[in-house]
Amino acid sequence: MITTVKTPGKLMLAGDWSVLEPGNHSIVMPINKYVTVTVQKNSSLTVHAPEIHRDTIDISWQSPHITIITQLSQEQQKTFLTVQKALEVILSYIQEQNQEYNEHRETHEIEPFELTINSEISNLKLSDATITKPGLGSSAAVTVGIITAVLDFHNFDITSSIAKNIIFKLSYLAHIQSQSVMGSGFDIAVCTYEKVIIYQRFDPAWLVKKIQTTPSLTDLITAKWPQLVIAPIIIPKDLRVLIGFVGKSAQTGELISRVQNFKKNNPEKYRELMHSLDHIVKDLIEKLTQNNTKNHNDIIELIKQHRNLLKTLSEYCDNKLETPELTKLITIAEQYGAGAKFSGAGGGDCGIALCFDQQTEENIKASWRENNIIPLDITII
Repeated sequence: MITTVKTPGKLMLAGDWSVLEPGNHSIVMPINKYVTVTVQKNSSLTVHAPEIHRDTIDISWQSPHITIITQLSQEQQKTFLTVQKALEVILSYIQEQNQEYNEHRETHEIEPFELTINSEISNLKLSDATITKPGLGSSAAVTVGIITAVLDFHNFDITSSIAKNIIFKLSYLAHIQSQSVMGSGFDIAVCTYEKVIIYQRFDPAWLVKKIQTTPSLTDLITAKWPQLVIAPIIIPKDLRVLIGFVGKSAQTGELISRVQNFKKNNPEKYRELMHSLDHIVKDLIEKLTQNNTKNHNDIIELIKQHRNLLKTLSEYCDNKLETPELTKLITIAEQYGAGAKFSGAGGGDCGIALCFDQQTEENIKASWRENNIIPLDITII
């Protein structure tokens, strides 16, 4: 048996940074660049992951840990951690299912397998043939891809709404172990559901306590996660989302530290900004779902307001979120009547521009190129 799963990358339309707060909303979009994970029967556990620069990585699993048999450098081990934690979580879950339900249901015995991972996201080839990491959610897509493919290989349901909920939660738990930070989970959600979604963050304090007091993965993922909402949203067909890469990758960990320092030192201003951002996101959700051409100008204006609040946040963080390159991207787009902002954490990577006609799109892309901003050949799926 051979299982192949394709998991998309992501792009944040709205809710950047404010989605870190429980109950706040974001709009997240899947893109047509994928991580492909293939699982097939093998005599032992092996992984093929070209970006780790090893042809074959031999591993073993002794519950609940994966041991790396092949010698890897420190940097290779760091890169492999996403794969390792995803495998530890999903194999532990399958083992739990067998132990808990083998008297009542069909078992899913763990078989040794060969896992192959190929990514269009983490190393994106640009028009000038250079390779870059554009911040489109590679680690989230890898995690979801592994969880989904290994489940499918062991004959679990991966398509129902219940299955998607399980995949999201398992992937989130694996991702926070590999990233050593409790992110919002929006990237995991959009990779799991593969459609444009409204994502509302759950209560992380509840989850921390639940993890500490619940040894069973099954109990953890079947519990209702307070405040968590994942819902599809249909965006207007004539909405054009342009993606520009500014030429350097962001250091997200550093940006998170800066935002956390701002939150600690200016709690009232921080709360005010997060509340204002969430209010705009909710207004944007309303305008988008109405799918009315009369709302085009309102949507552009809301994106501009969103950008202005993010720029204020950046100013409180030593202007490290909206970099000069991102400001240039935004300014160019606004000159042609579009709304624009950085997407995700900022600090580099990608910015987006929203418009509703082809001529505006072409003008923006041409001007971006003239200013060393690379329009990415990426579409929303």
